[in-house]
Amino acid sequence: GKSWSYMTRQELFLELIDALSNIPGLTIEPIVFVEEARALDEAYPALEDLTPVVVAIIRAMKDLAAGRVSSSSLSLKLEGARSYHFQKNRSQGEKAELRIVYRILDNGALYILAFGNRWRPEAIYRRAAKHM
Repeated sequence: GKSWSYMTRQELFLELIDALSNIPGLTIEPIVFVEEARALDEAYPALEDLTPVVVAIIRAMKDLAAGRVSSSSLSLKLEGARSYHFQKNRSQGEKAELRIVYRILDNGALYILAFGNRWRPEAIYRRAAKHM
């Protein structure tokens, strides 16, 4: 298909929907996707910032679903959920500002609660708790 660098915002989000719906062992409710995509859109107003973030999220979701990376367990309102921390570029020293918050279902599937920037446009764990 089209190269990432030539995509519009809309194409990026369509690409994200497509990628997430094709990862085996990963579940995300449409309403959760819409809310998280909206938050992502707000967190990265510049297209050149949004593009590497979307690419990183897709890669991270694939890594998580395949069991290639480890995550940490959460507590309080998110008891039973886990959080995976990653950055948009694989360069060393960059702050891991991105998160995927999820639960593991009884069948072993990952149930996505939230994804995107840790702090923008609001605390990601607050959105995740709403989706528990």
